[in-house]
Amino acid sequence: MQQRSRGSRFFVYALILSSVSGLVFAQTCDFPVWTNGCSVPLNLPFFYKDKFTTACNHHDMCYHCGFTFGIKRETCDQIFLQNMRQQCSLKHLFSCKYTSALYYKVVRKLASSHYNQRFIPECTIPSVLPCLT
Repeated sequence: MQQRSRGSRFFVYALILSSVSGLVFAQTCDFPVWTNGCSVPLNLPFFYKDKFTTACNHHDMCYHCGFTFGIKRETCDQIFLQNMRQQCSLKHLFSCKYTSALYYKVVRKLASSHYNQRFIPECTIPSVLPCLT
């Protein structure tokens, strides 16, 4: 339990930094092989799939390692929505935000079985935490 408490403090710190700096961490993360970008059933093309890839990779990291740091699935999904919306440009703001809301609703309804609910030692390496947000 003490490990989770310490991890929670690190998560809060990382969350504060990410909210101040946007997706600064997105460019410094080395995503492991189990991140797969924005997976869509049957690998169908979908609007903004490429634009949201970094947000999807962060979401994959959060689903894989979030439990280790005491991060709930709902929090992973909220961060996912926020990260996608930060990628929306003014030129296509409405359609981009609409699509990000759609991605968010799909993960809320269909992705619960993908959220890992066990402690994973590999998630405790220092380079993982910034990639969760």
